Amino acid sequence: MRIPLSGEHARLLSRLRLGLAFAAISLVPLGTAAVLLGLSSDRTERQGADLRAESAVRLAAIELVQKLNAADQTAAALARLPEVQGPLRRHDRAALARYAAQHPSVAFTSGGARVPRIPRHGIPRSTSVVAAGHALGRISVFVPFDEQMLGMLRRAAHLSDERLVLVRNGRAVAGAPNGAAALTVPAKTHRRIELGGKRYRAFGVQVLPTGEAIYALTPAARIDAPIHRRHRILALALLTSLLALGLIGFAVAPAVLATVRGRGRGSQPPPTPEEVREVSALIGHALEATHDPKALLPVILEATVQATRARGGRLLVDGEEILRRGAVGAGGADALDIDLGLHGDGALILELIPPRGGFSAETRELAHSLAVQAATALENARLHGIVQRQAVTDELTELPNRRRFMETLEAEVRRAERFGAPLGLVLFDLDDFKLVNDRHGHQVGDLVLKKAGEVLLERIREVDLAGRLGGEEFAVLLPGTDLAGAVSLAESLRLALGEAAVLAAGGEDVRVTASFGVTEHSRERTGSDLLAVADGALYQAKDAGKNAVVALTHDPL
Repeated sequence: MRIPLSGEHARLLSRLRLGLAFAAISLVPLGTAAVLLGLSSDRTERQGADLRAESAVRLAAIELVQKLNAADQTAAALARLPEVQGPLRRHDRAALARYAAQHPSVAFTSGGARVPRIPRHGIPRSTSVVAAGHALGRISVFVPFDEQMLGMLRRAAHLSDERLVLVRNGRAVAGAPNGAAALTVPAKTHRRIELGGKRYRAFGVQVLPTGEAIYALTPAARIDAPIHRRHRILALALLTSLLALGLIGFAVAPAVLATVRGRGRGSQPPPTPEEVREVSALIGHALEATHDPKALLPVILEATVQATRARGGRLLVDGEEILRRGAVGAGGADALDIDLGLHGDGALILELIPPRGGFSAETRELAHSLAVQAATALENARLHGIVQRQAVTDELTELPNRRRFMETLEAEVRRAERFGAPLGLVLFDLDDFKLVNDRHGHQVGDLVLKKAGEVLLERIREVDLAGRLGGEEFAVLLPGTDLAGAVSLAESLRLALGEAAVLAAGGEDVRVTASFGVTEHSRERTGSDLLAVADGALYQAKDAGKNAVVALTHDPL
């Protein structure tokens, strides 16, 4: 048997239903925004960890290569010593053994035999011993590839959260966590792996063709912890926003229900002072919950129409309607127009269509009060957008900064790998820019940088991305462009920059040239690798006399 509800219970149930409906309607845009923000934050956290790991491995590899080069020089110097050539000429293994005992990192090959035995975890750097045009044997200087070397590489790599591991032919020889032995992640690839019962994000490079490699392992927990913390914050913010919006629906329900019941019966009673304060406060909290103007505008319009018991309303930008709710005709002289400030490049007007009998003085006051809060929230959202753009834009040239350029570079590299499309990269640096600042001052230097940015933007396509990486260094990312096309653009930019002039004090024309490094993407190469190759080409252009274009397809190191 269905129990009839009292009038008070029925009204309360209607208010609860409207509150839940209001929250449900807002769930999709707010939830979508939270998910997108979470994904963006997750990607940024992982990319930051990957960049730190790549930097650590690269620094360690450079240190190891320097040690190997030093061993080559030592072996060459020892091969010229009489105390080495004599025993080798006589095949005097006892003398060779005594010399090796005094120099533990040295071994000899004489008559097909090695004296002494090869160190277990050493990398031999060998050279022939030649006297009077005759080969007497070989001498090898061993570079340790063990815990001793690992300690030196750790100091050179300036590690933070990463663990270095030395690997030979897929087997860890030093630094592996909890005794783990196998490590088979492909070189120059970021992968999640499990070692010794713990999860890591691994990245490594093979240093020598004989199988020696260096890997950096970042504990997955150190990457995931801030991600999970942000997820909890986003979930709490989403729940808080939905609760606030549900309360708004609950608060404005009396006005909505009264409007529905009162249609055709004359003018509507004005909201009570308590309703005015309650709705004003709740809408203010809801508007503070997001910084997206597109999400704010429907909330502003819906809440204001319901709270003022208007028949309908719409938002206009310079007279053009962008959003409407309820019964909206042509507006007319009875419509209540409220200025909400600027939206984009135009004036934003909230137009409310009055109920029969018109708006009371209290209702007009409520509408203006809500409009003040709405205008404040929209201005805050606009300022928030400016701050976000400034975070990824160079203030002087208005080009994307290094952070945004690197994020786009990594994304384009992944896209190029997926679809097999070419991808070109141009890196250039203004020649002798310090002399411009020293001679003409930093104001003229800034004008030169701005002029370089303008020249750059005039000569690239819509799909290209130009950025200022810092100082006088610029870069251009060229999707769908091979090495020849990238070189052609670089040469065009080189000529244009050489002809561009900035007027200094006294009417003097200030001109600068630029040096260019060009490369193209190939498989098994990250965005950081691509930038390193272009950087190597740029320095070759500098060494060649500047004002030149050099193209490379591999890292000169």
